[in-house]
Amino acid sequence: MEPGYNNNGRLMPFVSLDNSFGAEGSIKSTTPDMINYIKFQLEKDKYVEESFSKKYKLGENWVGYFWRIEKNDDNVEYYRHHGASFGTQNMLYIVPEYNSGIHIITNVSGQSTYKNLTNAGNRLIKNLIRKNIN
Repeated sequence: MEPGYNNNGRLMPFVSLDNSFGAEGSIKSTTPDMINYIKFQLEKDKYVEESFSKKYKLGENWVGYFWRIEKNDDNVEYYRHHGASFGTQNMLYIVPEYNSGIHIITNVSGQSTYKNLTNAGNRLIKNLIRKNIN
């Protein structure tokens, strides 16, 4: 496991919660785990589809069960979830229209990390759409 850092390059402490909180904070996954999770989120499964259902409006976007439901400039709907701990952040995107998912993870967690992850994910989605249109 790689150590995590704050935005000033300071090594952040590793936090290991006992499993009384379930996956929160103590989850460990690999790249193949995340690929399998993305594949599962792209299945036509009633529980997956329910997890993407729109529950309440938040500004211009919707929120489902743990998912932000958004549309980009090309009117493509996607689902986004963010997670973080000391010295690490990640963003997961599910784009059903293109049967795709994007997972971005970094071992830096600072004030601008969330915004940077969001911007990177949005650019990747835009590039995915352009690739599929051409």
